[in-house]
Amino acid sequence: MESMEVRLSVIEKELNYMKGNEVKMKDKIKLTSMGGKESNDMIRQRDTKIEEHLEAVKSLKSENSRLKNEISDFRILVES
Repeated sequence: MESMEVRLSVIEKELNYMKGNEVKMKDKIKLTSMGGKESNDMIRQRDTKIEEHLEAVKSLKSENSRLKNEISDFRILVES
């Protein structure tokens, strides 16, 4: 009878330990998913900055082409 009580006590302790681990794992998963959300926000912000820089580069290239054409037109006028 005593061995059954000891065995039951051991099983209860193991169960409590496993429940504690389950809570810890749930907390870790929650923290990981929160970290993932923060990471996704950082990626979105970085992507937005990259897109803004790309638009700025495109605009500068367009302005550069316009100025080259204008210079070419002035050369034609001067040579005429």
